[in-house]
Amino acid sequence: CADFTKDAPQEIDCRTGEAIVTAPVEPIYTKRVGPRSLFITGVSLASIGAASLAAGWSLALVRRSAGDDWIADPNSLSLQAKWLDLQTGVIVGGSVGGGLLVAAMPMVLPVHSKTPWWAWLNGGLGVAAAVGSIVSAATASPKPAESCELNGQDPSACVNWKRDTDRAILLGATAAPLLTMPLVYLLRRGDRKPKVEVQPRVVVGRRGGSVGVTGSF
Repeated sequence: CADFTKDAPQEIDCRTGEAIVTAPVEPIYTKRVGPRSLFITGVSLASIGAASLAAGWSLALVRRSAGDDWIADPNSLSLQAKWLDLQTGVIVGGSVGGGLLVAAMPMVLPVHSKTPWWAWLNGGLGVAAAVGSIVSAATASPKPAESCELNGQDPSACVNWKRDTDRAILLGATAAPLLTMPLVYLLRRGDRKPKVEVQPRVVVGRRGGSVGVTGSF
């Protein structure tokens, strides 16, 4: 019910005739993330990503040595298991590291009106790494006919095949953040720092590969 006898209509209780007082709506305040917070987040992501990518390369070297040990003693189950277990660390370390570095670039790169020379330099290194990744995958040793988890076989085929594919994965993960540097500046508008999402993508395979980039700004 409503009371129209006053200047402004007022809602009333139909049974008692008393005015219904509604509680005021409390405003909802939203906190926007400032440039400093974004920079700190970006530095954190970049630090974790760099450490993860470095760990991936380090584990690849350890796995290379483990592969040589397995070739020297092909009947050793412990050496075979060590070589197999290191594969997960290489793939996860490289993939996570490259992804975190790509996500951090728009937040940590300083603002410039034009693309700086060092961004172009890193972009060139990224192209070289991407080409190396594609070549490593395309020219990799053939996949063994038997599973590498079988014991008693000649491990040379498995070790050589995985060395090439591990190198292709790590080179692709390294290329992604390097390619992101010049792309961030190319996607920025003037000297402002907009919300930019850049996702370089390196696809490698036995018969070739491709390098692609997607972005929004």
